[in-house]
Amino acid sequence: MRILSLAVAAAVCAAATAAQAGPVNLLSNGSFEQGTGTAGQTGSFTGWTIGGTGGVSPGTGPQRIQYGPNATAYGDNVSPDPFTYSPDASGSNAAFFVDDAAYETLSQTVTLVAGVTYEVGFDFFETLSGANNPNSFTLSAILGGTTLATISSGSQYGAGVWYHIYDVFTAASSGSNTFTFAYASAASPAKDVIVDDVYVQTPPVSIPEPDALAMLAAGLAALGLARQRRAA
Repeated sequence: MRILSLAVAAAVCAAATAAQAGPVNLLSNGSFEQGTGTAGQTGSFTGWTIGGTGGVSPGTGPQRIQYGPNATAYGDNVSPDPFTYSPDASGSNAAFFVDDAAYETLSQTVTLVAGVTYEVGFDFFETLSGANNPNSFTLSAILGGTTLATISSGSQYGAGVWYHIYDVFTAASSGSNTFTFAYASAASPAKDVIVDDVYVQTPPVSIPEPDALAMLAAGLAALGLARQRRAA
């Protein structure tokens, strides 16, 4: 599991954009642009299946929200997802997991080829309104029965900031595999999370590790300083 923050991703924005000219997202509607519903209401997501046992307060299941002022109906002003690692075009909608005491899933089936390595990724945002709640959530990304990432609220990431998370997966067999988001929240009131730009693609996009990015940034800074001295 690999994480990129906005500050780290900014160092390779141009390179990352150029690197993903070829891949195709095997998930349909990975940016949640197709569907119905809005904040505070039960959402539907074209191509995705909603499952699980549901929850309480508000008890709607995953909601389909639109970025902007009061995007979540809890006063959150959520800016659009800034990352561009998904092959899909960025949009104005996202999936919002908000129910308390819930176990809820969003899933769809993809066809994979045995022995082929795929990159799986998505972006997430813990809400500032939910950060004030005392109870936790976990969000897991699962492909073909393998858990690729699990986010635990409040322990790793700051609220009010977009993060990109990705990993690689080699298919053990050819055929249908299920990609699933599994959201589990504690008793009311629990923290909340937004996800967007989900993808499964091949060939995998090469995203530099944070330490490599730091070395790149230092090298560019040194090059700029050398040019300034030469000019002087």
